[in-house]
Amino acid sequence: MNLHKMKSVITNSLKELFLWITPLFITFYAPAKFAIFTILILMIVDTHTGIKASKKENKKITSNRFSDFFAKMLGYSIFITVGLFLNTEFDMPYIVWISAFVPVYLEIFSIDENQKRVGKKGIIKQFENAYNFAKNIKSNRDKLR
Repeated sequence: MNLHKMKSVITNSLKELFLWITPLFITFYAPAKFAIFTILILMIVDTHTGIKASKKENKKITSNRFSDFFAKMLGYSIFITVGLFLNTEFDMPYIVWISAFVPVYLEIFSIDENQKRVGKKGIIKQFENAYNFAKNIKSNRDKLR
């Protein structure tokens, strides 16, 4: 068998394998699509706020900082995968969100730190202020009744 034919056979085999495995991954991770999307959005916001904080502190931004994004994504996918396995094996409907709590908390805490580095209040303080505002409106509404 010549080299060109061997390359062609390997390429076709890899294409078939990809077409066979991709739907399996999509089917397995489909129940966690909202948790994955939430974590991904928080990671993007964290990266953005981290870049803003680094620019304010005049720190050099290198490409290896962006590789941290993919390392975090891989690490966070372990939490989602464990949650999906538990959901599949033990039929625990909210376990995916419970397992996604750790990555969500870590990202919110990181965004909070980045905002404080820029000189803002921080996202956690903003959540507290919004909660207190809503609580105040509710108590005022209850007094009017």
